[in-house]
Amino acid sequence: MNSFYKLASHLFLLSAMLCTHSYAEDISHSVRGGASIPADQNGGFLDLGLGLTYFKSPLWGYPEKNTDKNVGMSTEVYLNINGRYQYEGFFIEAYAEGFNGFNIGYNFISDTHWSFDIILAPEHYGMGDEDDNQTWKDSNLTPREADFNLGLRANYSQPGYRVEVRVLQDISDTHDGHAVTAFIGKNWQKRNLNLHVLGGLAYHSRHAAEYYFNVRPEEQSEQLPAYDGAKGGLIANAEFGLTYPIKENWVWRGLYRYTKFLSGVTDSPLLIHDEAHILASSVSYVF
Repeated sequence: MNSFYKLASHLFLLSAMLCTHSYAEDISHSVRGGASIPADQNGGFLDLGLGLTYFKSPLWGYPEKNTDKNVGMSTEVYLNINGRYQYEGFFIEAYAEGFNGFNIGYNFISDTHWSFDIILAPEHYGMGDEDDNQTWKDSNLTPREADFNLGLRANYSQPGYRVEVRVLQDISDTHDGHAVTAFIGKNWQKRNLNLHVLGGLAYHSRHAAEYYFNVRPEEQSEQLPAYDGAKGGLIANAEFGLTYPIKENWVWRGLYRYTKFLSGVTDSPLLIHDEAHILASSVSYVF
């Protein structure tokens, strides 16, 4: 997995409803005004493309050599995959540029404004776990494994804006922590150009924070002192994005995303600073 996906995933985790259907899908996709299917119908959609991202990561060792505050912005090309398939309420979805990239679930309530899903989803991908990150391999750090969670997702939609709340519990025995996230998004349609904004808060419990951000005594080094102060805390997210159909089957997407660690792990040595910036641009083909 490349650094862009690592960053988007590790941050504890990036037209809305313009009709009377309720859509059971990730808010990051729905506010872009892309392909959507009402929750009570069967079918799917897929688009594939390439993107370029310019980002600043707060995570030690991601990207390579990101080990102190003097490291600036990084650039990377990424594969952009967006798709969803649903049948009789069951669905699988993946949004590479979304806040919550991959979900498997079942929609059990859907009406004009409300939608409720049971979902299975990763919340954090691994760090140093058999990837090509030489910085982690050269350190004393033990790899942090990815988690897998079970929980509920609730969506509320009105013309032009959408609210999403997720409550997840780790079931992979990785850290046994839980997370609660809440987002609100709004979009504006200017001819063929779709503009959107997203804002939200995420709470992650002490168990998850300790697993990913504590540094055990046997892991410490000159660069990374021992640390056991991680606790449950809040993270704020904001995003501004543009979506424009270039041709019938081609779409351009751009976004700027800002993340701020507010509490819980802000003094961990595995967090170089408490802010992240992502500027991304992609072109995709819609099948």
